[in-house]
Amino acid sequence: MNWEWLSIVSFFYQGQIKRLEDETAVKNAVKAASQFLRDIEYDNILIEIANEYNASVYFPILREPEGMTSLIKLARQESGGIPVSSSKTGGTIDKKVAEESDYILIHGNQCSRQDYYKLVRKIKNWNLDKPIVCNEDSHKINQLKVAFNSYTSWGYYNNMTKQEPPADWRITRGEDRFFAQRMALGLGIEVPAIPFEEQFYLQGFEPEKKYEGKRWPRVASLYPEKIDYVDFYLDGDLIYTVYDPPHTLYYQKTWKQEEIKFKPENEEFKAVIHLRNGGIIEKSINFKELKF
Repeated sequence: MNWEWLSIVSFFYQGQIKRLEDETAVKNAVKAASQFLRDIEYDNILIEIANEYNASVYFPILREPEGMTSLIKLARQESGGIPVSSSKTGGTIDKKVAEESDYILIHGNQCSRQDYYKLVRKIKNWNLDKPIVCNEDSHKINQLKVAFNSYTSWGYYNNMTKQEPPADWRITRGEDRFFAQRMALGLGIEVPAIPFEEQFYLQGFEPEKKYEGKRWPRVASLYPEKIDYVDFYLDGDLIYTVYDPPHTLYYQKTWKQEEIKFKPENEEFKAVIHLRNGGIIEKSINFKELKF
């Protein structure tokens, strides 16, 4: 394989499974997609049968371990031996599917660092001697420490800028930059150090990051594990406190937060970042100066 880049080709996603009529259509789709990948010139490809295959919207052949293992075998056969796996929802794994897979695909969504470590440890204790690949977690990059220490991959999933509208596929100043920095440092790549004050960024106030009058403010940080909690203030009033990374206003899940609509009379939004060492960092947005 050419490991300069590697693509994971996922056959089924929850949002489009309704386009298929029945389980025969699922099998035909696996055959057709696998044969297509077999016949193209590239060999640096992995197959994922379904993203989070235990979701209730899927047909039983996708949702249940016996059905999934049969589809993995089918894809392997029809693709000419391309490595095949499939992922469940965050923090979950099925041993039968892992045993049949060529590599073990996991998600870390909603997992704490300890949860993620327990998942990896559980798989390693099965002694399957297969690569453990996490292709989806969240944008809380403190999870990288577990991945580096356990010699497994980790999936940076920033749906706040890459999936939810208004999507921005550029490398953002905060979260994307900090992820790249942590990756480089973890791999031993020498990169310029980011000054301490710049290691904290109040994200979500970029001019283009507004949708239907709504915004999604959050504190991005190079080392989220150094933060104890964050207080959010609007015009001097405390409106929310978040204790867990990612440090979002109106936290719902590791990849989801509620929006806020600011009023024309609002003047300032401020994040007071309380560090575990007792220090305090403040980041604020003056709406009049921002002119948005």
